[in-house]
Amino acid sequence: MLASMSGIVKAIVVGAVTITAACDRDCLSPAGVVQNETVVSAEPAFNPAAGDTMIFQDSMDQYTNAHDMDRPRGCALRPFYPDQNPANYAVISPGHGGAGKALRLVYLRGGGERPIWKTDPEDKRWYAPANAAFVIQYWFRISKNGGPGGSPGYGNTAVGMKWIELWRPKMSDRTQFGVTAGDPATGPLWHVNPASKGPIGYQPVGPYWNQVNDNQWHRATYLYQPASWTGAPDGVARMWIDGKKIVDVSATAADVLPPGGTKPWSTKDEVQQLDTYQTGTINLGEYMNGALGDRVTDLPMTLDFDDFKWWRLPARIR
Repeated sequence: MLASMSGIVKAIVVGAVTITAACDRDCLSPAGVVQNETVVSAEPAFNPAAGDTMIFQDSMDQYTNAHDMDRPRGCALRPFYPDQNPANYAVISPGHGGAGKALRLVYLRGGGERPIWKTDPEDKRWYAPANAAFVIQYWFRISKNGGPGGSPGYGNTAVGMKWIELWRPKMSDRTQFGVTAGDPATGPLWHVNPASKGPIGYQPVGPYWNQVNDNQWHRATYLYQPASWTGAPDGVARMWIDGKKIVDVSATAADVLPPGGTKPWSTKDEVQQLDTYQTGTINLGEYMNGALGDRVTDLPMTLDFDDFKWWRLPARIR
């Protein structure tokens, strides 16, 4: 291995390399990355021995209420205007696994309602290089009054919700994974929405929304890699629930029909629509576009989050 003064690490021979880092509620100082390309097909798991580097992680166990989190010390997940919207936020106990704490969002009315937990500070360059592939993973639970969870709408793209958003630095635009369309059997479908370009890569296989709105904890994992330039075919956006891949917008998945799928994962044109920018802020939750009274949105609905991890991969992927 050769390392520059800026921390960029280049492989000069084939072999294994270990880059180790650990953190809890702390920020990664931008550091080096092995400049190779790897293939990632299965759900990623954090593996420092393979070169993965933790950017930020949070167990949520140290918080007492949403107001405390609006004034974080160092890096944290914080709520969006909790004092103005106290009914939309809570720190709950127990969290995932029956221990510790978790964060809660409550959607009451929809129609543009906007409760969010977001990474802070917003102006930090969290990792380097800017085009690195990274993984986000956390546990979530959907519920309605302690029972199976409500639906954020289905049937068209005008209703639904923005589930997780990846904002570029300075918050000028974002890529999001959201849920819209679908039908009464599946509920809304997950998909990718690159900045200002419309939804692409609609979910072709389960588990669908109506299978995970069961008031039980489920694991969500996302792998994201910005495109090298506008229209480049090397961007990647994937999502797993409980280890099952449900969204894949990438060159390797374009025009590929998954077993039991209702459509191909994505198209080559969709892959070329993926964005090019670095991620500076991650939002959990966001707009609830569906609303009470639209006959397809079931509210109030509660989303709980726990054990958040955000790590960088050692190389770009395909």
